[in-house]
Amino acid sequence: MAKVLGKAGRYVESESIKKAQQFVTYLLIGGFVCAIIAGFLFGRSVSFIRVPPWVGLVFLLLTLGLIFLSKQMLEKKLAHIERDRISYRKGAVGEALIGFILEGLPDEYVLINDLKTDYGNLDHVVIGPTGVYAIDAKNWKGTVTSAGNGELLLNGNPTSKTEVKNLVRTVMACREQVMVLCKSRRLQCDPYVQAVLAFPSAYVDAPFGSVKNARCVTDERLIDYITDKYNAGKLNKEQIEIIGQAFLALARMDEQFCETASTQQQS
Repeated sequence: MAKVLGKAGRYVESESIKKAQQFVTYLLIGGFVCAIIAGFLFGRSVSFIRVPPWVGLVFLLLTLGLIFLSKQMLEKKLAHIERDRISYRKGAVGEALIGFILEGLPDEYVLINDLKTDYGNLDHVVIGPTGVYAIDAKNWKGTVTSAGNGELLLNGNPTSKTEVKNLVRTVMACREQVMVLCKSRRLQCDPYVQAVLAFPSAYVDAPFGSVKNARCVTDERLIDYITDKYNAGKLNKEQIEIIGQAFLALARMDEQFCETASTQQQS
C-alpha cells in the first residue's frame, strides 16, 4: 500500500460546504427583504384611506412588482449556487474514488492527496519508481474524446473550461518550484511530472498522444499506467523521498493539509 498524505477531495468538499452556506445566506436575506416589503406594504395600506384610491392601487402594483422581481433574482442566484454545490459534491466523490484506488499502489510509492498550492489545486500527486504523476480526477459521465486542439470533448461537446491547459499550467508551475527545492537538497535528477486526467465514471476514447502534454485514463487502467514496468527504475528511494518532501513544502502554508498529514503519520 502506498504511503498516503492528505485527504482526497478535501478542497472540493470545503467548496461544496461554502456553496451550501451561500445558499442559506441568500435564502435568509431574501426572506428578510420580503418581510420588510410586506411590512411596509401593510403599513402603507392603512393610510390608503387618506389618499385617492388610484394612488393606493399604483403603490400596491409597484410593491407587488418589486416582490416578484426580488423573487426572480433570488431564485436565479439560488439555482446557480445549487448547481455549483452539486458540481463540487460530484467532484469530491470522483476524487475520493481515485484516491482510494491510488492507495493500492505498491509500498514504494508516495501518494499526496489534495495538494493546494499558490498555482492551483492538484487532486493527487504520486511519486514512485516509475516517476512523478499529477492526477486530476474528473467525475464526468459519458464519452471523453480528444478535441484535436489539445483539449477534450465530453459527449462530442467542448467542456466549459480548458481542463488540460489548466492542469498543465499548474503542473509546470509546481514543477519549477519542486526542481528548485530538489536542487537545494542536491538531488541529481530532473523530476519530470506527467499530467494525468483520471475518469472514474466515463468511457475514454483519447489514445496516448491525442491530448497534448497530458494522459487520459480510466480508473481501471490508472494503477497499470502508473506502475508500467517499462518506466521502472526512473527514480530510486532517495529521489522519491526528496521529491515527495519538495511537493509537501509547496503545501506547508495549508494548515488543514498539514493537520491531516500529521494525523496520518502518527497513525
